[in-house]
Amino acid sequence: MSEGDFAIVMPQSSIFFILSSAPPFPPEIIAPAWPILLPGGAVIPAIKPTIGFCILWFFINSAASSSAEPPISPIIRIDLVSLSFKNKSFDLKNKKEVYAMELLLELMDGSSASRFTKNLVDTKKIALNTFISFDSYSREENLITIGGSPRTDIDPNTLKKAIFDEFHSFIKNGLLDDELSNTKSRLLASNIYKFDSVFYQAMQVGMLETKGFNWKLLDEYIEDINNVTESDLVNAAKKIVNNNYIYSLIEPKL
Repeated sequence: MSEGDFAIVMPQSSIFFILSSAPPFPPEIIAPAWPILLPGGAVIPAIKPTIGFCILWFFINSAASSSAEPPISPIIRIDLVSLSFKNKSFDLKNKKEVYAMELLLELMDGSSASRFTKNLVDTKKIALNTFISFDSYSREENLITIGGSPRTDIDPNTLKKAIFDEFHSFIKNGLLDDELSNTKSRLLASNIYKFDSVFYQAMQVGMLETKGFNWKLLDEYIEDINNVTESDLVNAAKKIVNNNYIYSLIEPKL
């Protein structure tokens, strides 16, 4: 790079941006054929138009050495809250219990219609996003991990409390109208859609067999999910709120 070219690489921030030259923007806008002067003295140099992804290197000219500063900071800090709970291994004797937990987690964070998204992200605007990670067919004890990223003006502990509040609210107030049937439909539709892929079918059969479980569990899945009741979900939620957990907070260093 020539003198005056600057590239800021901060892996500890865990944040990066990708700009795409996808329509409706013409290539000249994403990859300009002539320099573009930005506020604060920064300049986007001329580069050859391309299709796909491009990286914009910001050239800071001599005028930028003055007291003028870019109006927007290119570095954004996004924290990550993680709550990990112990989860039982899968067994035919506790199959309904496992599927109840799977359905509960779908209810909380399975789609844009889930409680976390509607309440924490859209309505209360506490979180930028939320996630849940778990394995229903684990041979050993494992972890259910629940978490998300708080908005920049929200304390991570506020998001942590809000996550627990969602489970407490469900235990106290139960399901909304049609919420159980809608959640079952989402979960079943998602799994049935995956089986359109022959590769996924083979992967699921192989995964169960290598873990020592009969692949016919897949044929029984729809019936097993439909047999889960609201009471089963409440019991699963109580295991979450009454269980010991590991609280982790990732704070990117700026």
